[in-house]
Amino acid sequence: MTSSIQEARDAMSNVACDILKACLSNNLSNRAFSLLVPYSLRLIPLYMLSMIKSTAFRVGGAPKVDDRAYHLDLCKTLPTQYLIQILYPDLYPIHTIEDKSQIIQDGEDELHIPQRVHLSYQNIDSHGAYILDSSEHIYVYIGKAISDHFVQNVFNVETFSALSFDSYSLPELENPLSMKIHNFLSYLIQSRPHGVAIHIMREDSSNRHLFTRHLIDDKSESTMSYVEFLRYIREQIVK
Repeated sequence: MTSSIQEARDAMSNVACDILKACLSNNLSNRAFSLLVPYSLRLIPLYMLSMIKSTAFRVGGAPKVDDRAYHLDLCKTLPTQYLIQILYPDLYPIHTIEDKSQIIQDGEDELHIPQRVHLSYQNIDSHGAYILDSSEHIYVYIGKAISDHFVQNVFNVETFSALSFDSYSLPELENPLSMKIHNFLSYLIQSRPHGVAIHIMREDSSNRHLFTRHLIDDKSESTMSYVEFLRYIREQIVK
């Protein structure tokens, strides 16, 4: 590498600004214009910010050299479909899987797919449980105020406090909630051509940062939130 990580981060911000400025050049005389871009480019700011916050280019809580090198290589070699999911994973609330999910027919069975939510703390509730699918890993995050009913039916323990701080397999229990979650997990796992590691963690686990670092929409130690990044791009365009 001939450039520093910070220079690469700045370059990605500049690329996002340049692309959108080129699309909006006819509107620059109106300094109050909204950041409206062609549909095909609407996610450029989100994916650029996700790249900046990724292990490959993160500066706050700098990753190990080997981890950074590995993720830099992924950026160059991974098919776009899987790279996008690593950069901006899918987040699903599973505590509402019985009430708020899309139901599709899977042969003779019904598959319940929870509605995806944005990667923000605003969508994380201590009363909830969540699956975060980053292509390489699937994290199951259990809020500390989760109901006893949920942990009894999904983990076969009486209360949240009886859960292990970290575990790597989900018991298969003979009840509707457990089966719905297992079917959904199987659906996620089978949707990729490679294996995936499952990591189940409590909200108070020492490894919770593995989950929370993926909350791209929020402000981090060294990087803007998504809303702030959009505001920054707009300011650069209308200068």
